[in-house]
Amino acid sequence: MIVFPIPISSPIIPPLLLIASLDAHHSRPSS
Repeated sequence: MIVFPIPISSPIIPPLLLIASLDAHHSRPSS
């Protein structure tokens, strides 16, 4: 597991990473 030092002042990054992770798990073709 790779942990990135995310500043508290950026509460938008964690959800983005979560969405990206979910999207990667789904791995659906975005055509």
